[in-house]
Amino acid sequence: MAEHFAAVTTIRVSLNSPIERRDDFLKVARARAQILRRIGAEQINIIPNFAPSNRGNFTVIGVWKRNPQSVQVFNAALRHERKAHRSRRAAATTVRGRLVKLGERIRRLLFGSIEKGI
Repeated sequence: MAEHFAAVTTIRVSLNSPIERRDDFLKVARARAQILRRIGAEQINIIPNFAPSNRGNFTVIGVWKRNPQSVQVFNAALRHERKAHRSRRAAATTVRGRLVKLGERIRRLLFGSIEKGI
């Protein structure tokens, strides 16, 4: 939206997806507020949800105003998040690969070489 809709000068952001683990509510709210700070949002507030279905969760709101500096900040944050996401995916792939190899080694130890069984 920041690049394709130049006429939009202000975007109000509301992050409020419920989470399952009760001990993570405030931690997630703080992380969401930090994300909004990184993209250059202002007027960031963490508001508790009191609805019975959402009790304990928080809504994090902020306002992002479009100007040349905020677009640069937003793009820098976006590049950072994309790089971090690629790193997490690569790490997960590495861990997954290691687990597969470990499983193969355990099977060989327990059942002998697959080649011997043929």
